[in-house]
Amino acid sequence: MSRIVALETSDIRFPTSLSLDGSDAMNPDPDYSAAYVIVRTDAADGIDGHAFVFTIGRGNDVQVAGIDALAGHLVGRELEPLLDDMGGTFRELIGDSQLRWLGPEKGVMHMAIGAVINALWDIKAKRAGLPLWQLLARMTPEELVELVDFRYLTNALTREDALAILRDAESGRAEREQQLLATGYPGYTTSPGWLGYSDEKLERLAREAMADGFTQIKLKVGADLDDDIRRFRKAREVCGPDFPIAIDANQRWEVSEAIVWVNALAEFHPAWIEEPTSPDDVLGHAEIARGVAPIRVATGEHAQNRMIFKQLLQAEAIQVMQIDAVRVAGVNENIANLLLAAKFGVPVCPHAGGVGLCEAVQHLSMFDFVAVSASREGRMIEYVDHLHEHFVVPTDIRGGSYTAPTEPGNGMEMKAASRAEFTWTGEHREAARMSEPVDTAARPAIPALGYGAANVGNLFRALTDDEAWAVLDAAWESGIRLYDTAPHYGLGLSERRLGAFLRTKPRDEYVLSTKAGRLLRPNPEHAAGGLDTANDFFVPDDLQRVWDFSETGIRASLDESRERLGIERIDILYLHDPERHDLDLALAEAFPALESLRAEGQVGRIGIGSMTADALTAAVRSADLDTIMVAGRYTLLEQPAAVDVLPACAEHGTDIVAASVFNSGLLAQSEPRRDGRYEYGALPEELWQRLARIAEICRAHDVPMPAAAIQYPLQSPVVTSVVVGGSRPEQLRQNAQLAAIDIPAELWGELAAEALIPA
Repeated sequence: MSRIVALETSDIRFPTSLSLDGSDAMNPDPDYSAAYVIVRTDAADGIDGHAFVFTIGRGNDVQVAGIDALAGHLVGRELEPLLDDMGGTFRELIGDSQLRWLGPEKGVMHMAIGAVINALWDIKAKRAGLPLWQLLARMTPEELVELVDFRYLTNALTREDALAILRDAESGRAEREQQLLATGYPGYTTSPGWLGYSDEKLERLAREAMADGFTQIKLKVGADLDDDIRRFRKAREVCGPDFPIAIDANQRWEVSEAIVWVNALAEFHPAWIEEPTSPDDVLGHAEIARGVAPIRVATGEHAQNRMIFKQLLQAEAIQVMQIDAVRVAGVNENIANLLLAAKFGVPVCPHAGGVGLCEAVQHLSMFDFVAVSASREGRMIEYVDHLHEHFVVPTDIRGGSYTAPTEPGNGMEMKAASRAEFTWTGEHREAARMSEPVDTAARPAIPALGYGAANVGNLFRALTDDEAWAVLDAAWESGIRLYDTAPHYGLGLSERRLGAFLRTKPRDEYVLSTKAGRLLRPNPEHAAGGLDTANDFFVPDDLQRVWDFSETGIRASLDESRERLGIERIDILYLHDPERHDLDLALAEAFPALESLRAEGQVGRIGIGSMTADALTAAVRSADLDTIMVAGRYTLLEQPAAVDVLPACAEHGTDIVAASVFNSGLLAQSEPRRDGRYEYGALPEELWQRLARIAEICRAHDVPMPAAAIQYPLQSPVVTSVVVGGSRPEQLRQNAQLAAIDIPAELWGELAAEALIPA
């Protein structure tokens, strides 16, 4: 016999609110979260059980406490008797009278019981060497009905009813199992439809969903009827008149309001309306179903227990039943829900919008197909393309269908590295810090990872508008929330493109910086076809840069940048490369002009952007600057800014944003090239020797050198942020991933010991 030795819990939160993934009319800023539990045992097989309760951020700690409250029921007990009688185990846990009083059989404690039950099923399936769906589908009808608590159900579903349903489906189980393994289970996607997404993103994701083989999408609705009509019309234009598009109000409406609103959208032929009102209002759902027919009503992701489902079905209040893997008390109660749906002949299309829900609920639908309803007709599982990479066995979608998992377990086990990285401690985690939203105070907090938008100004090569948008979209979806541009970049093209993109985003969720000192004026020497390639920008040279460090010039620069960006609020305004024109004049006139703009509230922070250490130091010591941008002078390869610039910033309380951290690309690859270029010239031998040794040390610690290059500047307490560039979406995604890699302190210590970085 083995024993349960611990109920190990953790509060795991992903900052999805920063990209508005999961946003809807009722939940505008969800942070997908998991109150996670591991049932630890002393069994020789080393198998532990993993499960979670899904939440959307605050309150996840309360849910964790609910799971912790169950430790007394399980820790120290023999495991095998619990697994052998999962029906009895379920009834014991939901029957604790003192904990039950907090529901009864609903809310935080009920979901906590579900997490523990699901974790025990994970152990049972892993011990059997089967995925959960297959384990359940191979149980006899008699074994399955023993799992169900029929209390409160018998006026709609008796034990005998359940046995009859299961026995009717017994024939053909093996064939359906093989069909499932061969062709999977149909899915539909909500990914295009989050309420916070721009129209352009909705259209793009809808096209991608159809191309990926999904046969239905879903749109969030309910905040503004005119917006819903516009968005639905755009979705119809992309998908065509007959493609199924469901809508989801997430409990937003009163009963009468729901009927009016859905009928206003009826011209677009919604496949169903989901959660039109309170999930507890059974009679309200029934009234809505009558009032919007023939549009179907779907509900269930917030149905608290099997009794709510029973009533919804009895009242003919839903035509599509949606179960959730973690809202009720786990696998056992969801088996009851599936049997109820089969009894009333209503298809089940599970909810799966949230971290890990796709991985979990697929097992229930697949079990239903094999052993309960014996049908996939009119049934599909919701799919949301977020956070699957954090799971040991991620959902596998092919041609719009869920591939049947074959790995043992319930699919809910999260990778240890992801659990560690996203465990909430009550303070800013590094993952959140790398994409932290702006503070609306005069001096906004600066996220740790930013995008330098010179490339979308056609630096080194021309990008189409669509290509530039894809780059910016990749930056945003990778969690980047600091964006830096300048009039210099592409003669204003960077500002225009970046502004167009950021105007589709909530203004308080990003930090925007631009630069002053160069005005853009007509170029009298422009000839047809002329390009600004002398400055490495592939744009027409119909404009020229004119230095102007006067107060009038600085104010004009700010106003013109605002116009190009289409954004009024500039969080950081840097003076751009003053040493290239006249540093003394900048110190005498330009910096006082910046200070005046800050005092007037025209900008949040002021500073200097330069690659010259002397200019940076002089500016910090002479002007009252908030932030400076150090370009290429504080990197993993060389740190001339460490001599004077960093000490001056520490003394004056000035933050540093580090840019050009790859040193002209020398640090951008883990394996450096001897023929690499250094600031547009040949790489000196001394720097090559340093570079080669740094690469060798990074390899020894199994750390990609580009990851060390991005993260090295942040080791200094005065460096708040690193800005990286990129002209391709995959570069932005890779940089964001590199910024999150865990780098051992021993790497920095070895580099310092060899004087490759300051000690």
